[in-house]
This record gives sequence, structure tokens and C-alpha cells, in this order.
Amino acid sequence: MRNPRDYPEIIQSAETGRPLRRGVKLLTINVDGKPFTYRQPGWWASLDDPDDTEGQLTDEDNRIRAAARREARASAKQSVLSPLVIKAIREACGLSQQEAAHVFGGGPKAFEKYETGEVVPSSSMTRLLLLAARRPELFQKGSGVPLISEADSIIRETVRQSSINRVYEQIYNLNSKIDYKQFDPTEAPNSTSKKGLSRVHRTQGAHPTSQNSVLQRETAMVQKTHRSTAFESSQIQQLDLALAWRRTKADLQSERVFVRTPYEIELVEENLEDWLLQLQQKIQSGYRPSSTVIADVPKGNGAIRPGAILSPEDRTVYAGIVGALLPTIYVGLKWEQGTVDFAYQLSEQFDRTKWFTNRYTGWTEFRNAQLQRLADDDITHVVVSDLTGFYENIDLTILMSDLRTLGCDHDIVQLLQTCLYRWAPLPGRGIPQGYSASDILAKVYLNTIDRAMIDEGFDYIRYVDDMRVFCKGFADCKRALLFATQAFRRRGLNLQTSKTEMIVRDHAKVRIEGIYPIIEAVQERYRKEISQIVGSVDPYAPISKIEAQVNPDEAPIEVLKEVFNEYFIGKDARFNSTLFHYLLNRFGAQKDVSVVKFCIRQLYIRPQETQPVLDYLRVVGAHEEAYPGVLHFLNSQDNLYEYQKYQIFRWLGEAGVAPVPGLLALARQLTFDFSRPAYLRAVCRKLLQDHGTIADLDRLEASYVDMRDDLEAAQTLISLKRMDAGRRNAFYGRVEDDGVLRGRAVRLVRQGRV
Repeated sequence: MRNPRDYPEIIQSAETGRPLRRGVKLLTINVDGKPFTYRQPGWWASLDDPDDTEGQLTDEDNRIRAAARREARASAKQSVLSPLVIKAIREACGLSQQEAAHVFGGGPKAFEKYETGEVVPSSSMTRLLLLAARRPELFQKGSGVPLISEADSIIRETVRQSSINRVYEQIYNLNSKIDYKQFDPTEAPNSTSKKGLSRVHRTQGAHPTSQNSVLQRETAMVQKTHRSTAFESSQIQQLDLALAWRRTKADLQSERVFVRTPYEIELVEENLEDWLLQLQQKIQSGYRPSSTVIADVPKGNGAIRPGAILSPEDRTVYAGIVGALLPTIYVGLKWEQGTVDFAYQLSEQFDRTKWFTNRYTGWTEFRNAQLQRLADDDITHVVVSDLTGFYENIDLTILMSDLRTLGCDHDIVQLLQTCLYRWAPLPGRGIPQGYSASDILAKVYLNTIDRAMIDEGFDYIRYVDDMRVFCKGFADCKRALLFATQAFRRRGLNLQTSKTEMIVRDHAKVRIEGIYPIIEAVQERYRKEISQIVGSVDPYAPISKIEAQVNPDEAPIEVLKEVFNEYFIGKDARFNSTLFHYLLNRFGAQKDVSVVKFCIRQLYIRPQETQPVLDYLRVVGAHEEAYPGVLHFLNSQDNLYEYQKYQIFRWLGEAGVAPVPGLLALARQLTFDFSRPAYLRAVCRKLLQDHGTIADLDRLEASYVDMRDDLEAAQTLISLKRMDAGRRNAFYGRVEDDGVLRGRAVRLVRQGRV
């Protein structure tokens, strides 16, 4: 018998003194003359005797009792959808009861009555709710009707398969139906707006052949879509999910994603072929993505970045969708790769695991391109800016339109739209941060702005959302900034005021070079010192290769310490994250622990530096030296971010060194606090799995019944691997069929693969 939340197995009845045992009892209640049987947890004098109803319930037990009565009331009225199911559908749509009433109709109190069983939904309302259960993204907050982008695709598909297709096509595709948004100069690849002539004006009379060509292309597109519907459906069914999983796995292993919880990869690869087959079947039958979880990731200065956490299935489907679109996207973006857009250059080998040619050289190439432009004597100023909340403000309707304009497969774009609307942090806006697939879609979203800036004659380059415009005079600066501001605004994006500047040329050069001259000077001095120890060194070899030739005890660490003291500890200290990361890597390579205490202090004042700090502590093996300081931080008022806790406890779990009792006590507290994010509890649970007591394993077993998510339940089962084999396997035998990943977890433990 499962016993959640560490309740005592037996208590004494306050009324009769009889012993009451914790368990689940089958109860039958009568509502409106109809019997209804359900399972009621609580403490009971008898679990088997239906006539002996003496028992005691907790608040949580009473919630189940109240819900059962509502279910019974609806059942008595022969409702197709029970109150709990209706509530689940409403929540899947992201609506409150009042909002659902506005969207679905039925009156302001309709859903309150549906969810109490007081009123049964009509047959038409039932059909609408069943549609919402299958396609919750169609029912967004506010308007009471499906999103226009969704409605358009539904209408087009319905018309294509009807007898009025040709009539509809004649009316809406052969007459001059102009979508004014499509003629936005920032979205027109061949815009000539610097002549003051928009595409709308040209098509209305200046160049009638241009109008005809637009209509002909639209007609051809509709006819092609009509002819190839079956083929397009097969494109979805044939997504390369094996490649998508390899890309997903690579992102996980490279720390590209914000959160990686224990055993995600092992659980999928326990039987990868079967997992991919089941995922393919879900796609063929109409894929329904899960909702996303947001981790608030510190950025510095108190700002946070919304890191998205998708399920393993959603991550893989996302990678599969964007991977299928990649060849078309590559053709559409090739013109600006490495010339205008320097971030994450797309690989033209579409079947390789790595999406990009080299993710880490782009910033250096961007910096060099800026310096080359400043060598032009005609350049007097540089406009420097970036965007406020770029990824989370991407308008999904515009993004889908961009993909279709590039020629991407209609049905695959539709599947992508379904997923992105489900994951959006705000209705219709935002793509998940922390995924390579999102980096590619972000490129697509800025492509039309890049084209417009170049067509307007600006010397413009960017790296993700960091923008530079090189200008010949202050007036040119103002014109560039005005044009860019308006262009970005039309796409729902805004330049970040605090980071937008018009900088004179000499100051711009100093700003662009940044800390790199200092790093280069340190490297050169470091090379010379090492060469005196080991003899001549290759002047072009990476510093990490040169360090490998030196005994750590003989390494010229004093060079690094002098620079560190000057920039981070002295009276004129000025923290620079790039130099900080460089020096930590050098200290780490030589196993030098001299800056451990300084690094621990950064947890308090610079939470965005937590991962570099923990990586340094791991490389130098300073876990035990750092434990007291880490524990003090975790118990301080500065410990505000759940994500920072996750980083620390994941580091502890991967250390291979037993934590001090205080750290283990905090891990225990967080593991069983179900108000905490699941990703944080997962890494804390791993610590108890490896270093906890027998009592901890008992509590982990008892907590299993509280797991609603298949992945978290599977991780909990793996955490019992140190439990006595007989007891553990008996428990496994009862629960291994509870879910797909749970069965995989049991097999992994039994086979000794985790």
C-alpha cells in the first residue's frame, strides 16, 4: 500500500479509539439516486468492509472526496464529459473559468457550473470541448474565436477539399486582394523604399506587371498546395526523428540547453528505436505538445532570462520540424551568412548532427568585421544597439508567414505553429530559449529586417540581436536609428534604450576591441614564460595546447595572478566577464586554487557567473574546500534564484564527493518540497540517491505516488537503486507498467545500466 507524504501508517480514532490504517478504500455514494463508486484515500478502520465507514481524512483526502461528489453528480446526469475532464481541457487552453466562458460561450457562470456538475454541457458545447482537447492552441485567451493564423489555415484546407475550391480561388486569389502587411518595406526582399515608393503604390498602378506577377505566384502556390496535400502530409510523417534525437542529445551534452536533469538521455536510449517509433506514431495521429516550464535564469543587474524546459519528446519533435525546414531556410538566408549575420553560421550539410559550422568563432568574426569597417576613413560614427527580450517577443504569426514566404512546407509549418503556440510564454509570442532550433528560427525572423537595412543602403551587421551600423556623419546615424527602430517595431521588437548609442569612431574602436588586447597581452607574456620552461613553443598553437606541456607545479601562474589582482581585487578593480572566464580557464588548467574564495563570493553578487565558477571548482577539485562557502550562500538571503540552486545541486550531484551534512539536509528539504520546480527537485533527488540515508530512500519510495509526470516518476524509480534489492524489485513489480519511461527506469536499474 503506497503511503504519500510520510503520513503515519496507523493512527487512533478520536471517537472510538480504534486503530485506523492508512490506505485507499472503495466507497460507493448515492447522488440523485445513482450509485457512484470511487477510491478514497484516508485512514480506515477497515479497508475491505464496505459497511464499516469509520475513518479520518486529511485536507487533501477531502479534496478527492469533494471532487468525487462532483463527478457523481455529473455522472447521474449522464454527462459525456465529467467536471474533472472539463477542468483539464480548460487548463490545457490556459483559460480561467471566466475566460473560458468568454471563449466558448454559455454564459459568465457556465464553466463554474460545468466543473461542479451542477449543469451538463450541451451536445454542441461537448463537441467544442472535445475539439479544444485535441487542439487547445485554437482557443486563446481573450478573443473568443480561434487565432486568425489558425483560422486561415483551417479555412484553406477545408476549401481545398470541397466542391467550391475553384470558385473560392477565383474570388480570393485572382482579384486584387492586397494584404497591406505583406508590403511592409521591412518584409519586402526587393524593397526600394529609399526612393520613397512602397510596393503597395507600385502594384496599384506604377507597374501593373508587378501586380500580375504577385498574383500569379500566389495562384501557383495555391494550386501547388492543392495538388500535393498528400505529399505534404507524408513530409510530416517522414521527419528524420533519429537525426532530431542526435541533435537534441548534442544540445543536452554541450550545455546548450538551460536545464538537463538526471537520466534523460539514458531513459530515451534504453530502447531508442521503440521510443522513436512511438513518437512517430504520435505525430502521424496528430501530435499534441506538452506545455513548457520556464526557468528564470539570472542575467546580471537583477535581470532574468526565461529559459524554456521542454519534454524530451517535444525537444525531439522541435528539432525534427526545424531540421525538415532547414534546407529551405538555408537557401533563403544564405545571402547574409557571414556578411550581415555573423551568429551561428548554418551548415549546408543538412544531415549532420551539428546545425552550425562553428558556434564559437562567430563573435570573433563579428569583431573583426567591425574593426575592418572602422579602418575606412569615411566612417565617423557607429550605431550600437540590441533588442529588448528578443526571443520572447517574436510574433509567431509573422514568423509562420516568413517561413511560408521562404517556401517551407505548409504542413510542417502548421505543425511547428501548433507546437510554438503551445509553448509560447505569452499568447502568440515567443519561442523557447535554449535550443539550437530556436536560434535558426530567430535568424529567419530578422532576415527581412536585415534585407531592408541593406536595401536602404546602410552598412549594417549583427550578431544575434547585437546590431551595428557604420555611418558617414551624425545625420546618417540618426537616419539609420530611425529606420531601424521603425523596422523592428513593425515586428513587435524594440531597441534596448540603455544599450543604444551613437559612438564616434575612435571611441567605437576602443569599445569593440574591448578586453581582447589585454587578453592577447597576457597570452603573449604567458607564452614567453612557458617557453623558458619547456623550450621553444609553436607561436600559433592554442594556449591550452601549450599549457599541456607544462607541469602544473612549474607553470608561470604568477603572470595570471598579477592580472587577476589588477582587474578583480585591487583598488581599481573593474569586473569583466570575458577576462574572468579566460583567467578561470587558465587557473583551472594548472589546478591552481588561489581564487576559490573570490569565486565563492561571486555567487552572492553575480549569480550569472555561477556556472563558470562551479566549472572552475570542479576542474581544480576544490569541492571540499568550497563546501562551507557554498552552504553559507545557500542559507543566506542572497539565495533567491531557483535556477542558481539547480546549478549548485547539479554540481554537487556530479562531484563524486560526499557533501557535508548541511548540504545534504538542504537537498532533502528541497526534494520533498513539491512547491519547488521539478528540475530543481530532480538534481536534489540525485544527491539523496547517491549519498542519502535509508530513511531518505524510504521517503523517495513514498513520494512516487505524488509524481504526475512520467519523466519525474522514472527518475524517482532510479533513485531507489541503492535500496535493498528484494524490497526494491517488489516495488518495481507493482509500478513498472504505470508509464513508458517508468518501465524503462526499472529495466535500467535491474540491468545495472545506471
